[in-house]
Amino acid sequence: MSHAISAISTHARCAPQVHAPLAHALGVGKFLWELEDISFRTLFPGSYTALEQWQRKLWAESEDMMEAAKDEVRAFPAAPPLSRFCRHHLVLVCPL
Repeated sequence: MSHAISAISTHARCAPQVHAPLAHALGVGKFLWELEDISFRTLFPGSYTALEQWQRKLWAESEDMMEAAKDEVRAFPAAPPLSRFCRHHLVLVCPL
């Protein structure tokens, strides 16, 4: 293994163990996710690619499910108004 590749592997191993927690502690979450992403992509390229493909498929399926759920919610009639309080409890006024 060449020195350059060894150095890259060393930095990739340090990212999730040192740099990412430091980024989290400093409140720079965007950098945290980028560091972890680059690290895993470098250390585990095959697994990363498989996981990325699975995530894309799952994301597409989730978007379809969310759209279906939104359509179902939109199909419900409007909820009756919340109009009064009874002591410490909210009472829902429903016309019978």
